[in-house]
Amino acid sequence: MKDVFDMSKWYKSTGIFQSPLLKDPLRPNSLPAVTIHEKRDVLVRNLLQNSAEAGDIPLDSPTVPSTSLYFPDISMLQVEESATDLTTCLTHDVEQALNQDMTASLLTLDVKGAFDSVLPGRLIRRLREQGWPTNLVLWIASFATGRSVQIRLDGEIGPSTDITCGLPQGSLVSSILFMLYIAPLFHLGNPRNRFGYADDAANLAISTSLTTNCKALSDLLQEAFNWGAAEGITFTLDKYKLLYFSQHKADQDPTRTPSMKARSITISENTKQLYLQ
Repeated sequence: MKDVFDMSKWYKSTGIFQSPLLKDPLRPNSLPAVTIHEKRDVLVRNLLQNSAEAGDIPLDSPTVPSTSLYFPDISMLQVEESATDLTTCLTHDVEQALNQDMTASLLTLDVKGAFDSVLPGRLIRRLREQGWPTNLVLWIASFATGRSVQIRLDGEIGPSTDITCGLPQGSLVSSILFMLYIAPLFHLGNPRNRFGYADDAANLAISTSLTTNCKALSDLLQEAFNWGAAEGITFTLDKYKLLYFSQHKADQDPTRTPSMKARSITISENTKQLYLQ
């Protein structure tokens, strides 16, 4: 059977770190340090020099080099039709509400950790509940388990560590499986008023007043929060975003915002959303 998704390469992943080139303060005209052993000596000399100038060891000394992480052959979510379709649906619903002299409110959520939060056992249970064929479920179980990871830093590779949760980021299969994993979130309440893309979710409330919308969004938010707590899924609290769409003069300065047991939602004058240009 042809491995069209390159599943085999995800069983053992290597995270590659590359620390920046460092100049030796004692030899300013020399070539920058390259290997981790050379950089270690340069870092120590930099630290000692900074300490001598300051009279003590400063808290912001470069004791650990800043690094950037990358994995080869990463396939990210592409801007295709799915995000455009969802935006079109939302625009239609909002315009229809405004034409009927109503008010619309949109609350967006972000699943914390996304791929890292997926538990293989729960994923397999979810797929069985959704009615996927047994052979496909077993194939996915093989993909999501028995994985390990190593860290490579400047040519030096660390020990292999087994991974018991999460999905490999960069695999096209992972994007599909994650959406199936959180699918129940979009069936809470009225599915027609819920939108989802990647690890983002949105709840839409439409009524004649912002107060009614606020109450509806509070209930939806608490329902999502309760579901996440039962499933081991959390949401990034500081990434909640609230947008109001209204043509009523009384709604120009809304003061009511949805609230839940964890915290309340505040309104910002500006907001940005990924995947859209």
